[in-house]
Amino acid sequence: MVSFKYVPVAFFPISNIWIETGEIHDEVIAMSAILRISAAAAALLLCTMLSACGTPDTPNTDTTAPDTTAPTVTTEAPRTVIASGGASDFVLYRPKSLGTESLAAVDRLTAAFRTEAGVNLKVVTDWGDAAERADAAEKAILIGRTSFAESDALRDLRMTQYTVVLDGSRLVIGGLDDATTARAIDAFIEGFVKGKGGTVAFGAEDTLFHTGKYQSESALTLLGQPIGRAEIVIPAGSPVGPLRAAAYIRNHISTVSGYQLDIVTADAAGDGPYIKVEQDEGGHTYQISANADGLLVKAGSPYAIEAAIDAFCDNVKATTAINAAFSLSGDVTGELAKASPSLGNRAGDLRFMVHNVWGAGQGDDPENDTTQRNQMMAEIFAGYAPDVLGLQECSGASRKGKVNSIVTLLANYGYVEIIAENQPSNAVNYTPLFYNPETVKVIESGFYLYRAGNDETKSITWAVFESLASGKRFAACSTHHAYQKSTEGNALREAHVAELLTLVADVTARHNCPFIFGGDFNTRMNTVAYQRLDEVGVDAQVESPITDDNRTTHAYPVLDEKLGVWADAVVPTETRANAIDHIFTAGDGITHKQFDIVTDLWTLLSSDHCPLVFDFTLN
Repeated sequence: MVSFKYVPVAFFPISNIWIETGEIHDEVIAMSAILRISAAAAALLLCTMLSACGTPDTPNTDTTAPDTTAPTVTTEAPRTVIASGGASDFVLYRPKSLGTESLAAVDRLTAAFRTEAGVNLKVVTDWGDAAERADAAEKAILIGRTSFAESDALRDLRMTQYTVVLDGSRLVIGGLDDATTARAIDAFIEGFVKGKGGTVAFGAEDTLFHTGKYQSESALTLLGQPIGRAEIVIPAGSPVGPLRAAAYIRNHISTVSGYQLDIVTADAAGDGPYIKVEQDEGGHTYQISANADGLLVKAGSPYAIEAAIDAFCDNVKATTAINAAFSLSGDVTGELAKASPSLGNRAGDLRFMVHNVWGAGQGDDPENDTTQRNQMMAEIFAGYAPDVLGLQECSGASRKGKVNSIVTLLANYGYVEIIAENQPSNAVNYTPLFYNPETVKVIESGFYLYRAGNDETKSITWAVFESLASGKRFAACSTHHAYQKSTEGNALREAHVAELLTLVADVTARHNCPFIFGGDFNTRMNTVAYQRLDEVGVDAQVESPITDDNRTTHAYPVLDEKLGVWADAVVPTETRANAIDHIFTAGDGITHKQFDIVTDLWTLLSSDHCPLVFDFTLN
């Protein structure tokens, strides 16, 4: 089902591999000279080894004369010495993004080299293209997916599998994820470092291959090739839609087949088959179709992206053969009209929108990276197309970066931030106001920092606008009030309301126009602060003939570390009596038309607040 007014997209953690036929049997196989090992090759070799074993109780009935030919003498291939006599000229390289389990295993490995072989193994973080780095050691231990070419030995592995293999003078140790790479390291420690009298050596005959043996080999193919040979391609500087689709498609493929595909940008794609994800301006439609080189997944909007993810996961199974005839498509416009009525229906001449973007006080916390969330919010704002947009908690974190700052992203859709003349130039405006210069123009603007108990995040940004279509004027502001759940907090909110209403009265009197004031008031309908707002203004959620009786906040979204995208959206379920975000109007000359609380998936994944939409007409 498509996710609009939030319906969750199903996915499985990469660490939990579901196998269609049930059990997984662990096997560790020693094989000679294996550089790139497929699961099928491992199974074939295992069967050969087992079939070569005779039955001990079967009597020998062979009466052929003894063979008197001299036996052939074979010479065992020399093993590569990694450490001996308290010295080693090997260097250990690990990826920058190595997981916590693998990092701990690397520590165990270096400790084992110290205690067992008397060697302090040099460890280098693999930051980039190691093949072109002048100081790259010829003799190296490569942990996991490094940028060395030899790490391609891991490419054909499936989930739960790992290998330890020597390629020339470089030893490759790892699996596809954090857990299997850690297990590979520990297997090498136990088998080749501990108890070896101070000498660590490894040869082609020592190659290890650990397989969670799948009872049924996956038949999922792309253009006749095993799916494990494909990569998922997204545009360079990809917006969040293709990134999300790539993450969920990769996770689905690893779930049904055991293979984890690489996600690469178009400028780094290889020559093999691909699953390419793109987002265009094709409306709320998606198309998934094969061509001569791979599979193209194309969608025209955030809603179409999520629908394409659902379609792919619903139709691609462990036994699917994706060939030239494979095609899926859909148009979710009709479903959107029912789920998000204000998205495609402007009930008035003008639209005002406010949203608390969850940015205050977060700084550079990687758990609250704003890049994806800013992109999702900007696309949603552009889809709802307000004439005036007010944000709260628009912190330095939300504004950082030249490309993914919320200000830059909104500018890409034509929105301009109001910089009031009295706004401090050395301070961040946490309550900015944006407008569409093609529909309204600014007559006057101002900035007001609340005096009562302020932490520099509670303020008002206001402006008087003139409609370019009608020439009529209105004022609007974005504001944020104190959050403390205490007697002190109640007093602060009441003080903030008093300061706000003084400003509203002044602007309304000077310009003789209605004033729309909205934002995060942190106050419910049963409080003194709300009652004072309601005495002067009119609650658009109550007054609008088309409205949404819902609360405006919900649980925080969570960044799924394995998928690398925001997940765990929770739709608010309580009524407007528990809403803390509001839009009020004051003054004559305005007709309320529509009020909507936006609970589309991407808004639920962007913040703990829902955006509010208010459509109105100036009389």
